[in-house]
Amino acid sequence: MSVWQVADAAGLVAALLGELRPARGPIITVDLPGWEAIPRSARHAVVFTRDRAAATAALASIAGAKRGLARLQPVGAGSLATRLGAIDARTRLVIASTWLLQCEGALAAAAGALRPDGILALVGQGQAAQARLAHLSRPRTTPIEDGDEDTPETLGLAFAGHIVATAPIGFDAAVASAEGCTVQSDHRRRAGARHFDVVLWRKTARAEAGGTHG
Repeated sequence: MSVWQVADAAGLVAALLGELRPARGPIITVDLPGWEAIPRSARHAVVFTRDRAAATAALASIAGAKRGLARLQPVGAGSLATRLGAIDARTRLVIASTWLLQCEGALAAAAGALRPDGILALVGQGQAAQARLAHLSRPRTTPIEDGDEDTPETLGLAFAGHIVATAPIGFDAAVASAEGCTVQSDHRRRAGARHFDVVLWRKTARAEAGGTHG
């Protein structure tokens, strides 16, 4: 597990770009706060959003020609998988909130949008998102009972890392929360709940050669 200090969601996205250094080409985001850091870094972004008004306001905050580097794609839970599947060119990086996991077929569509060796980064805040990411990251030692649940393994995604990111004021609480420790004070508990959990998966070349489930 890596622990980062970031000021806010945009700082986290900028830090991910600096750490992962995806090859040139569009970066796909899904329901991601702070996505505007991508065009501000002179990179193209395809922005799938369920809050068109907030995304439009964020787009307006980007200065000059860099505003044209972002393309907004309003989506809902029922349309996300289809819209992801319709992407023309595959990408080296998809960054999504854990809302993606609540949309039927969206995890498989995100995996399908990646080039070989591309990265899927899922970002969550709060206990519910942390639990979803922990469940998804758990190694599967037995078959899934109904055989219908998409998992990273069935989609050709290999676990590549876990990042905890928080503002300096909540740093100790975030680390304690991520490590499963008891946080004693209400202030530290609230600070820990505001941290970001980022779990990374890498698309394997084997998945590209053999196809994916779904």
